[in-house]
Amino acid sequence: MMDSKLKYAIEFRESGKYEESKEILLDLVENSTDPEIFFQCAWTHDTLGLESDAIIYYEKAIALGLSGENLLGCYIGLGSSLRCTGQYEKASEVFSEALGKFEENDVLKTFLAMTKYNLKEYEDAMKLLLSIVVKVEGVNKFEKAISFYQHHLNDVFK
Repeated sequence: MMDSKLKYAIEFRESGKYEESKEILLDLVENSTDPEIFFQCAWTHDTLGLESDAIIYYEKAIALGLSGENLLGCYIGLGSSLRCTGQYEKASEVFSEALGKFEENDVLKTFLAMTKYNLKEYEDAMKLLLSIVVKVEGVNKFEKAISFYQHHLNDVFK
């Protein structure tokens, strides 16, 4: 029964029926310890622009042992929601923790770079972005130079 309700909630969200999805998911989380349900509930709240409410559900999903690609999505959603609500230090911690598990994920690096910008850590933000940019076709032929300057942003050469 719960699996079909979760399926309907996801289908509702995917078809733009966010409030219907939210109602089902709020009912499901009441008596659940399934991290997937908490993740889906967070995602729906996030989609509705309810980032502050989504944070609780993202955190619970992680605490309950969410794994795989959904864990990656959960970290992205949690960190992004924290950043959107001005909780930059916590967002930075979440993105850094996630990068410990998903080391080469460019989406996480991009969100962490935005967060570092908010924290006025401009050099670190720029380094992260440059580590992503050098992979872009056309830019990648300058990878060696860009990678060098990534670590020497404030150096002046004569």
